Amino acid sequence: MLALVAAVVTAYSCSGEDAPELVAAPPVASAPDPAPEAPAPALPASAADFSARQAVMTVPAIGGPCPATAVLNMRASIERVWFAQTHLMETNWPFFYLLEGRPTLVKLDVSAPAGSPVPTIAVTATFADGDTKRLCLRPPTSVPTRVDLLPQPLLQDLDSSFVATLPASWLQQGASFRFGDAGGPSVTKSAAELRIASQPEFNLVLADVLLFGDAVPVPRNKDFDAELASKLPVSRLTIQSLPYTVAYKTFGTLNAHKSNVIVYPTSYSAQHLDTQFMVGDGAALDASRYFIIIPNLFGNGLSSSPSNTPWPDVGTRYPDVTYFDAVQVQRRLLAEVFGIHKVALVYGWSMGAMQAYHWAAMFPDMVERIAVVCGSARCAPHNQVFIEGAKHALMADPAYRDGVFTERPVRGFRAMGRVYAGWALSQTFYRQELWRGLGFTSLEDFLVRSWEAGFVRRDMGDLLAQLWTWQHADISANDLFRGDLEMALASIKARVLLMPSATDLYFQTDDNRGELPHLKQATLVEIPSIWGHRAGNPWANPEDAAFLDAQVTALLES
Repeated sequence: MLALVAAVVTAYSCSGEDAPELVAAPPVASAPDPAPEAPAPALPASAADFSARQAVMTVPAIGGPCPATAVLNMRASIERVWFAQTHLMETNWPFFYLLEGRPTLVKLDVSAPAGSPVPTIAVTATFADGDTKRLCLRPPTSVPTRVDLLPQPLLQDLDSSFVATLPASWLQQGASFRFGDAGGPSVTKSAAELRIASQPEFNLVLADVLLFGDAVPVPRNKDFDAELASKLPVSRLTIQSLPYTVAYKTFGTLNAHKSNVIVYPTSYSAQHLDTQFMVGDGAALDASRYFIIIPNLFGNGLSSSPSNTPWPDVGTRYPDVTYFDAVQVQRRLLAEVFGIHKVALVYGWSMGAMQAYHWAAMFPDMVERIAVVCGSARCAPHNQVFIEGAKHALMADPAYRDGVFTERPVRGFRAMGRVYAGWALSQTFYRQELWRGLGFTSLEDFLVRSWEAGFVRRDMGDLLAQLWTWQHADISANDLFRGDLEMALASIKARVLLMPSATDLYFQTDDNRGELPHLKQATLVEIPSIWGHRAGNPWANPEDAAFLDAQVTALLES
């Protein structure tokens, strides 16, 4: 649900005056002259502003009859299908639409093993009356082994893709298009996906963002709704405001060039008050030198969470929020409140480390360095098993019924704390009874006053919401990378410091070792600690704190 915010902004920005102009590509030599098409119908008066600002794209004739003998490549794969009437869009975009009676560019991104032949790919249109028409796409000279899945390629970039112009007569309500050929790769776009209409209708959920912290709150511009409605060729635009909040805390002073920024996201169930001990004069996160922002992760009880957000029309169902959602909004916080467009370092531990990885993959030109402390780019299988144990210990409480807590789960909090205690610290920590140095008189005292009490102070719905976010961590699980983790890692331009703990039981060093070969500039330095996962959060562990400070200081000076 929150991802709609980014999609809405993207679609809106593409509809402005600066939309890229199509560069005409030469037609295929064998293509016949296209039959004259009826002129595209005028946009209705409600979209007059759109028409004035965005001229209808002139599409050259591309594609033509298929050769007598098709070239098959069973190992080829159609990765993406784009349509363009004013700008390139995919059918799964919230603002996707096709207006009937308009010539439409189609662009297929295809991959295949190196050295394999370029396949023949045709588009077959099937109309509501059962009639069909067919033409072949103009092929590229070669097919790449991997498609660079940018969020929106330029219209000018046609030479590396299969391209065709669908005649205006094909754009009619009820039409569907199948791309491919017999025996080869194929993709079908149904009439429901294509949404061909004289005027599409949209029901949108837009979000009011309230960013609170040290600065004046910045809500969404209320003129946005009217402006948006005037720019889209739609017959009805229903807008529902969905408020959500990002809480943050800052330290230090932003310099004149805005080049001394450190982003320090929070970890599981933590609020900025729990993590700000790492900020201090002389430390790596030095507030006398850097402007440090701690954005509170959704679900932590300060930023929007099940415990504090009345979500309309969903009852008690808080939306599933990904790191992708959270980091998109954190990026808006930096840009809209502080005018920051460059980050010297994103530093994070555990769930914060996963956010650091997302920052670097999503905004490679913005982030100069990341420190991934006891974290990974994707939630590993064994890590997910740990989360399942902690989650179901909480959900096993009788207060959890039909997906909702009807009262505070006292037994669930206690069970979750004890499960968590066995994973967060190492066997050696317990064997050496290091909990005594923390002021506890017995192991039971440690479990009750540290672990049980730590979870009791939080809201049960908040805990489950953040576990969902954690469990679904994957920097490649988005339209940028389509699940290709190696591609997502390779896209990172930042200098990367991977700092796993030698005794971490769920963010293991081997996870980072597997990531290392795919990163452009990365160093792996293992924390030589017996504090397990907690080595990366050394609030009562000066030895590990000094180790972390030294490594991060060196990274900042690199």
